[in-house]
Amino acid sequence: MEHSLGAQTIVWGDSIRQQYDSIVRFLAKVGYEGVETGMRHFDPANPSKYRELFRETGVKPLAVHVGGKFWDPSQAEEELRKIHEALLFASQVGFSYLVTSGNPQETPESARAAAETYARIGAQCRSKGVRFAYHNHNWELKEDARIL
Repeated sequence: MEHSLGAQTIVWGDSIRQQYDSIVRFLAKVGYEGVETGMRHFDPANPSKYRELFRETGVKPLAVHVGGKFWDPSQAEEELRKIHEALLFASQVGFSYLVTSGNPQETPESARAAAETYARIGAQCRSKGVRFAYHNHNWELKEDARIL
């Protein structure tokens, strides 16, 4: 099985947006083949800028990471609006995945609400040809992942 090496740009801290061009060029130089970046670090009004950067460097735009309060039904519509915007950007640039991270699921009800929102996100992703992925954290699996 062949493997590729990708990077999550969060390790560059809060100034990713300002450094993004040099980060991607650095990743290409040292042999990384792909990249995942949080949506908040992009200028969504300028997808062609990123598409050109990835074309020029050969680094693959693998994943856009999006956070949100997916467990809160009162926030679901706003979160889905943000997801729609991120998906539009992701599909214009050529990203393969939209990734969300885990949130504090303290009750079976909040876990169920998050799952329902994730199902809606998955449907949006399918409609744009982008895969949906969930990025869990160790604290979600504490206590034998009882809530999940």
